[in-house]
Amino acid sequence: MKNYLKLGAVLILGTVLFACGGDTQEEQTQSMPGMSAKKAAGELTYTAPEEWIQHPPMSQMRKDQYMMPGVDGKESAELVVYYFPEMSGMVQANLDRWYGQLTQPDGSDTASKAKISTVQVDNIEVTTVYVTGTYMKPQNPMQMTGPKDELPGYAMLAAIVETEGGPWFFKATGPDETLTHWRPTFDEFIKTFKMK
Repeated sequence: MKNYLKLGAVLILGTVLFACGGDTQEEQTQSMPGMSAKKAAGELTYTAPEEWIQHPPMSQMRKDQYMMPGVDGKESAELVVYYFPEMSGMVQANLDRWYGQLTQPDGSDTASKAKISTVQVDNIEVTTVYVTGTYMKPQNPMQMTGPKDELPGYAMLAAIVETEGGPWFFKATGPDETLTHWRPTFDEFIKTFKMK
């Protein structure tokens, strides 16, 4: 019976980890520097800018999905929102996997290039991450392995909120120029976060 319970837990965790982001595999979780042990209580709400175009989520694991239009002929960026009710300890695992989706021209570790900051919004601690590199985009986002398109000059912009109900992840990927353009708007978007 214990083996069946362990197998069930592994399958559930594997399903959740598979779903979060470009979106494929995960690693074991650790604590993230700068993240508070105190988790916000209630349900997270937010208001997206009018300029972002909301799309129906591509999968059930996506809570929300937006297109951030490109500027000066650049491609648009995609912002995906994930929420995992009653899950914990996923923050560093997601960051590690996301860093693994970007390679650096000088061969250095992507995590060492990430700019991480923490802000307080409506008594909510929000951790933001920004990093650039060559995005190794899976040709089939639903496969954990397989061919990838190498997209140089890309960036990832993310916000993470750990709540008592589970973590929220807001992950945008796209050309660096596009995300640089939308970065101030993203900061304003974060200011709309509220717990209800």
